[in-house]
Parts: sequence; structure tokens; C-alpha cells
Amino acid sequence: MTELSIKRGRDIDLSVNGHPLCGVTHFSAVTKRQRHELCEYLCGEPYAACTEGESHELVLTVLSLFAGGIPQEDGFTLSVEDGETEYCYENCTVVKIERDIRGDKAVIDRYTVRAVSMTQRRMNDA
Repeated sequence: MTELSIKRGRDIDLSVNGHPLCGVTHFSAVTKRQRHELCEYLCGEPYAACTEGESHELVLTVLSLFAGGIPQEDGFTLSVEDGETEYCYENCTVVKIERDIRGDKAVIDRYTVRAVSMTQRRMNDA
């Protein structure tokens, strides 16, 4: 399992389908590798494991003031750039939205997003 977590919005640039995403106060991404174990007949111990792919779960906390930045339709691309590396999460789907309302704080929305694939590339120092 690989985890990327950003606490401050100034650390990264987020964009959805090429459009900047504003008001993000927290971002985390977890990548889990899925495996299928192979066992012999009448044996409890697996003798090998096949990789079946990866699953990516992203969590974004966004100020409610900037509603509409994360699309509700399936298949969008979320790009994260930290100055050195760009991560592109493709075929994203919003699976859960939670709204946190407190009298003394700003209203925030917490989005849980699942992505089918992720590509990573190093940025050039030009």
C-alpha cells in the first residue's frame, strides 16, 4: 500500500480535466495492490500470487464555497502536481460526499473518489 498525503494547499496544484481546483484544504491518495493467491488442491498455503492490478482511493477536503469544482459524472481526470512530479488519476468516480457544518468554522465538503488508473511522470527542470 502506498499513501500520498498533502496537508496544505500551497504544496500542490490540483486540476480536474485541465481546470484548476480551488479551495482544497487536504488531499490524500492511497494505492492498494490487488493480488490473487494460487493454492494447490487440499492445501491451505498459497504457493504463488498473481497481481491483478491496483485500486486508487483519493480523499479531498474542499471548502464548500468552491462547490462545483469536482464533477459528479464518471470518467474525469484528476491531476496532482507537486513541482517535481505529476500524478494523473484517470477514470475517476465520486463514491461519497460528506458535508461538515459547524457554527464556528467554515463549511467543508469531503469527497471520496476512486480512480481506475494512475500515471506518474517527472517534471522537467527547464
